[in-house]
Amino acid sequence: MATFEPNIDALLAKLDGTPPSLPPPLSHHGEQAAKRSKLFALSFLWNSSALILLVAIVVGLVGSLQPSLFLKIPCVGFVPWMLSGHPLPPDMDETPLTAQYFHTYVTDSRRKEGGRHAP
Repeated sequence: MATFEPNIDALLAKLDGTPPSLPPPLSHHGEQAAKRSKLFALSFLWNSSALILLVAIVVGLVGSLQPSLFLKIPCVGFVPWMLSGHPLPPDMDETPLTAQYFHTYVTDSRRKEGGRHAP
């Protein structure tokens, strides 16, 4: 199996001892644009972190003072309700799945009707 070995002498001969060309330095306007973009990025990060902090504080206060407000959020209100340490809402009751009521919730209707699996 042949291995590739670069010819260093040929590569150096192509360079002729001159360094590769560098891009031209930024002009005065380019430096200002770079500073503006940095400031914009920093202000965006600062504002978004402040917004996240504010939302976390509001959710924490609502969860401790009036958690039933979470259930008024359509479709997903039970998620913050449960994350704040409360049990499932009444319309999502898990009582039928407990061992005490499981036999009344999950039954074989064919046994009651005298189907072929009846004892």
